[in-house]
Amino acid sequence: MIGQRLIHAGLIQFGAFPRNDDVIPFDLALPLVASYPDLLRDLANTAAERLDGVPMTRLLATSEAVPFGVALSLRLGVPLVYSKGMGSSPVDDLVGAYDIGHPALLVTNSVGFDHSVEALVKGARRVGLEVHTLVTLLEGRPPALEELGVNVISLARLGDLVDQLRATGDIPRRQAALIHQWITR
Repeated sequence: MIGQRLIHAGLIQFGAFPRNDDVIPFDLALPLVASYPDLLRDLANTAAERLDGVPMTRLLATSEAVPFGVALSLRLGVPLVYSKGMGSSPVDDLVGAYDIGHPALLVTNSVGFDHSVEALVKGARRVGLEVHTLVTLLEGRPPALEELGVNVISLARLGDLVDQLRATGDIPRRQAALIHQWITR
């Protein structure tokens, strides 16, 4: 199970983590996935299976998901474009070979947490990358991408993972409740 492996590697942690005048009941270290090549390879393989039949001629990775994007690009044989994550115009932000009219898959480590990918989707579309699907390692809150017509494929969902851990007694009931409160707020 993908979620269990992310936890075992320490890429998802549970506890009390101070963030911007708040305390979050979990922490993510997903950009460190490149330090676990076997896990990264398996994530790319799982994503490739779930993407079977999805049309794409480019992958577009968020800045923190470049390792996952490279692994998936190699697995699928599809060219990768990535964001520098600087918030500049798409022409200055996106690195890679692309032009107008490419059906594109957006690759992220996580979605539905602190940052939104809406601006990246809109910017990529302005320069010809027609993002229609997003694949993510972990989904927190369901992302608000319906308005943009973007389908979301999640390898793991935080809520489902917490439910499984609670059922096996691997996290306390109170911790599970705090995480579900965070997801629904």
